[in-house]
Amino acid sequence: MKTYLLFAFSLFTLVLSAQQNGSVVGKLTDKELNNEPLPFANVLIKGTTKGTTSDFDGLFQIEDVEPGTYTLVFSFLGYETLEVPNVVVEAGKVTEINAGLGASSVGLDEVVVTTTARKDSEIALLLQQKNALVMQEAISAEALTLKGIDDAAAAVAQISGISKQQGSSNVYVRGLGDRYQNTTMNGLSLPSNDVEKKNINLDLFGSSIIENVAVSKAYSPTFYGDFAAGNVNVDSKEYTGDGYLEVSMGSGINTNAAGEDFVKSEGTSDFGFYNRYDNNPFAVVLSHGVDPEAAWDPININGAIEGGYSFDFNDDKSRLSFFGAASFANGYEIWEGPARDFTNVLKVDFPDVREFAYKSTTTALANVTYRINTENKVKFSSLFVNSAADRVGYYGVNGQGRNRDAILDTDQGFYVMNVQFNQDMIFVNQLTGQHLFDDKLSLDWGVGFNKVFSDEPDRKRITLENYQLALDNDDTTNPVFYTNIPFDNQRFFQSIDENELNSFMNLGYKVSEKVKFNFGYNGRRKERRFSSIRYGYDIVNRDNTPVTDVNNLNSIFNVENINIPSGAGLWNTIVLNPITNEIGNTNRPGLPENTYKGNLGIHAFYTTAELGLTDKLSLVPGIRIESFSQKVEYDVINISPVDPGFREVYENIFLPSLNVKYALNENSNLRAGFSKTASFPEFKEVAPFVYESVTQRVGGNPDLLGGLNGDGATYFRYL
Repeated sequence: MKTYLLFAFSLFTLVLSAQQNGSVVGKLTDKELNNEPLPFANVLIKGTTKGTTSDFDGLFQIEDVEPGTYTLVFSFLGYETLEVPNVVVEAGKVTEINAGLGASSVGLDEVVVTTTARKDSEIALLLQQKNALVMQEAISAEALTLKGIDDAAAAVAQISGISKQQGSSNVYVRGLGDRYQNTTMNGLSLPSNDVEKKNINLDLFGSSIIENVAVSKAYSPTFYGDFAAGNVNVDSKEYTGDGYLEVSMGSGINTNAAGEDFVKSEGTSDFGFYNRYDNNPFAVVLSHGVDPEAAWDPININGAIEGGYSFDFNDDKSRLSFFGAASFANGYEIWEGPARDFTNVLKVDFPDVREFAYKSTTTALANVTYRINTENKVKFSSLFVNSAADRVGYYGVNGQGRNRDAILDTDQGFYVMNVQFNQDMIFVNQLTGQHLFDDKLSLDWGVGFNKVFSDEPDRKRITLENYQLALDNDDTTNPVFYTNIPFDNQRFFQSIDENELNSFMNLGYKVSEKVKFNFGYNGRRKERRFSSIRYGYDIVNRDNTPVTDVNNLNSIFNVENINIPSGAGLWNTIVLNPITNEIGNTNRPGLPENTYKGNLGIHAFYTTAELGLTDKLSLVPGIRIESFSQKVEYDVINISPVDPGFREVYENIFLPSLNVKYALNENSNLRAGFSKTASFPEFKEVAPFVYESVTQRVGGNPDLLGGLNGDGATYFRYL
C-alpha cells in the first residue's frame, strides 16, 4: 500500500503558465593562435543584462534566456568585437554558436549557429557534464567523428575510469566487468547478444548510429537496484538534415588464418544463420553426419548502408525524421595452444589444440522521430542483432591428450573433435517520449519490448583414445572410440527463448532555479525458457570399429550404419528422456533432458530532489522503493531427489542515495556519491543445469535464491 501511495504523491503537480526558457552555448577560438580555445572572452546578449565569459576551454553558456531573437556580442581585449544578429532562442532548446575572434574583423559567414535540443554536440555535453549534479560522463557523436572512434565500446574507453580489453568487446567500469554493469538504449533495458553475458557488446553500436554515449558511475534512484560498477546508456541517432544514403564496403585478411584449409559447421550460412529444421533434432542426427565442411577462403568482409531523411511541416513547428542503418561484418581466426582444466589437480589436459573460429554479426537499426512541436517529441526505435560463432576444434592433435575419466592404463592419447555453432538473435523495439508542459513541469517516458533467441543447434562431439596410433603411419594400428558412457560421442541441441517488457516514466517539477523534484517509475517483466537434449552414439563394438580416417567420421556415422535391425549396424542413438517408456530410448526421438523456466519482475517508484544550497554546494538526495520477484523452475538430470525443482523470492527493498557537488572554482567541481544498492543473480546462475564444454563443466546454484523450501531470504547482497 505504501508503494501506491508514493506513486499517487509523485503524480501530484502544480500547473503553471510561465513559458519554458532556452539557453545559448558555444565555443570561442583564437584565430591568431591557430584556432586554439579562447578563454576569458566576454559574451553578452545585446540589450539585456545577460552575459558570461568563456572558460579555459573556450566554452560558454548563458542559461534561462526567454524565447526570442537576439544579437550576441563577443569581445576580447585587443581583438575586434563580433556581433552575431538574428540568434533565435527557442523554448526548451539549446542554441549553439561557435565563433573565432582575432585582431581583424570576422565575417558572419564564419560563425556557425545551430538551434536544437542537441545531444550529439560535444559542447552541449561538456557544459551539461560541467553543470551535472551527479557523476556522469558522456561522449557525443561529434566527438566520435573528430577522434575517429568507430563504435560505442571504443567511445566509453575514452572516459576516465573505464577501460576496454584489447582484442575483445569487454569493457570495465571502475575495474569491474560485465557481471556488475548495466546497459540501456534510450533509457530502456537492452538484452545481451551473448547469452553467456549480462550486457550487449557495445562494439555493435557503430558511431554512425549513435547520438551520444553516457556512463553513470554513481548510483541514482532512476537506475535499477542491481547496480555496482555503473550504467552505460546509448542514445540512438535522431536525424534532422536533408535526405542522404551512404554505402560502404571493406575487406581484410588475418595473416594467421590466410592460406589455411578453413572448416566450419555443416548447415550454417556465412551470414550466421542456421539452415536446418531445428525443431526436429532427431531428424538432423539421422540425415546429417558429424564432419565439418570446407569453408570459403578466410577473407574478412564488412559492409554497411545507412540513410536518413527529415522534413518540417505545420509552419516548421513539426518535424518527421527517418533514420536507418544496417551492417554486416565477419572474421576468421585460428587458435593454437594448450587447453587444460584443473582445480587442485589436473583433470583435462590437451597440450596441443587447433581450433578454427568464424564469427559474423548482422545489425540493423531504424528510428522514426516525430517532433510534434517544440515542447513534445515521440521516437520509435527498432534494433536487430544476429551474432553467430562457428568453432571447429581439434583437441589432442599430438596424441597426448588426457581425460579426467580415464581409468585404465590403455586410456591414453585422448582426442576430441568439437564442432559447434552458436547463434544469438535479439529484437529490440522502443517507444519514448519527451514533453515540456511549462517552465516548471516536464515528462519523459518510454516502453520497450525485447525478444531473444539463443541457440546451439547440433553440436557434434566425438572422443577417441589412442589417437597417437593415427600418427604412426601404420595402417594396422588405429585409434578407437572412447566409450566410458554413450554420451562421450554425442549430438547436442540447446535453445533459449526470452521475452522482456520494460518501461519508465519520470516527472520533473522545477520549483525554482535552485530546487527541482523528480518522481518516477520503472519496471521490467522478463521470462526465459530453456531446453536441451543430447543424442549419444552408443558404439556397438568399438574394438571392431577402428577409426581408420579421423577426417572422415561420416563413413561411420551415417544412417546406413545404424544398428537397425539389432545387431546389423555399428551404433545406436541413445536419449535419457524417452517420449514414452514403451517406445524406449534407443534409436528413437526423445524429450528434452534439461529444462528451466525463469521469471523476473521488478517494479519501482523513486523520488529525487536537486537542491542548490549555495552557489557552490548542491545536493541530490533520493530514495527508491523496489519490489523484486524472481522464480526459476527446473527439471534437470543432475537434480537432487529432495530438491523441489524450483526457487522463488519476493522482496521489497529500500535504496537511498545522496550525490554531492561542490564547485571549487569556475572550472573545477568536486563530486561524491553515497548509495545502497543490491546484486541479483542471473537466471543461468540459479538454474542447476550443467553445461559441458570440452574442458569445463559450468552450472548454476539454485541456493542463490534461498533454501530447498524456496524461501529466498538470502538471494541478494547489498553493495
